[in-house]
Order: sequence, then structure tokens, then C-alpha cells
Amino acid sequence: MYFVRLLASYGASNVTRFIGLSFRRPLPIWSVIAESARKFLDNVATGRLLQGDARIVAPNVELEYLCAVAHAGEAFHLGIVNDDDSGGWIFEQLEHNIRLCINNKTRKAAAYRVRYPEWRLVLIDQIAYGLFDHNHQQQFRKDARIAHNWDKIIIVSPIDPKNYFEP
Repeated sequence: MYFVRLLASYGASNVTRFIGLSFRRPLPIWSVIAESARKFLDNVATGRLLQGDARIVAPNVELEYLCAVAHAGEAFHLGIVNDDDSGGWIFEQLEHNIRLCINNKTRKAAAYRVRYPEWRLVLIDQIAYGLFDHNHQQQFRKDARIAHNWDKIIIVSPIDPKNYFEP
């Protein structure tokens, strides 16, 4: 996800600052969020924003400076993600909706399956919005039980099409 990469771009520090991300759908594209998010982080890093300060950095996107911990490590860490449209745990929501899509698309494609030797299903992630980092993706693969007969299923972030994973 772009936001996690933005946090990582600040490198190491003797103080790790935890940032909260709250959002609602629809999310704007990254270019709308990026400049204001960087200004917010710059203000946190230089002490112009204090713990507890929050700012709306784009339509439907808010950042909050949660706290700071004195230890050598990354300058910023994503402390919490609050999806205001969420109906429960994001893993469960994503797994449930992937199953719904698989069942729907399998039914629709059934009559055409004999025409092609390979079938892939690409789904746009309108639930987690590509917020899963590598560790989250591994955990999702381990925990989710998604049975299907597709050759490959790919989940793509609507914000960053280069950010995708196979469940």
C-alpha cells in the first residue's frame, strides 16, 4: 500500500511515531492523498503536531498522531486503521466477499469453461483497499478457507494496481 510505503520512506529514527489512519469509501486516488499525508508526517516529525492531533488529509481520509515511543527503529509506524464502512474484522469481511464473488463468477462462467484451458479471476479489493502488507497477506492465506476451481485468483488494490496478492 502506498501509505505504508510513505511511512517507510522516512527511514529509521530514535523515536517511533505511531500514526492512525481512518477512512470511508469512496477513497480518492493516491495522488489526491499523498501531498497532504506527507505534510502531516513532516509536521509530526518536526514537532509542529502533537500527540492526539488529527487532520483530514483528503476527502474521507484522516490521519492522527497517536503516540511516540523512544527506541531505535522506524520513524513512523501504522498504529491503527479505522475503516468507517467496516462491518466487522477486515479478514472476515474480505474472506466472506471473496467467496461470494467466486460463487457468482463460477456460476456465470460455467457454460464457457470448456472454451479455454485456463481461467483466472481478478477481483478489485473494495474492502481492505490494498492495506494488507506482506505479513497480512501471509496470515490471510493461512487463515482463510477459500475453496474454488479457478486456476488463479488475484486480489488487486483499487488504489495501486501493482499492489495485488493471491489468497
